[in-house]
Amino acid sequence: MIKDGSGNVVNTIIADESFVKQHYSNYEMFVPVFREVNPEIRGRSWRNHQLAKSDRNIRSFTDHPENDKWIAWRKTLRDWPSTTNFPNTLPTKPYAD
Repeated sequence: MIKDGSGNVVNTIIADESFVKQHYSNYEMFVPVFREVNPEIRGRSWRNHQLAKSDRNIRSFTDHPENDKWIAWRKTLRDWPSTTNFPNTLPTKPYAD
C-alpha cells in the first residue's frame, strides 16, 4: 500500500518489496490473507478444466483410436460430482496424455 504523508492509502500495487522500497518512500507491506477455497468449488473447477481440454480432442480427432476412451473420460468427469468420491478423489484418466 502506498500512503501519502498523512498516512492515507493513495495506491495499492503488487510488486517486489525491493522495487517498492526503491521507488516509494511511504509504503506499508501488505500480505493478503487467502481464504481456503471450498473443496467442491475447487473440484468442479478442476473438472471443468479437464472437460474443456478433452473437448478440443473430441472435436479434432473423431477418428482417433482412443476416441471412445475420451468419450468415457468425459462421462466420468460429468458424473463425478454425483459420486461418493467427490471432491476428495480425482477420477483417473483412461488414457495417457
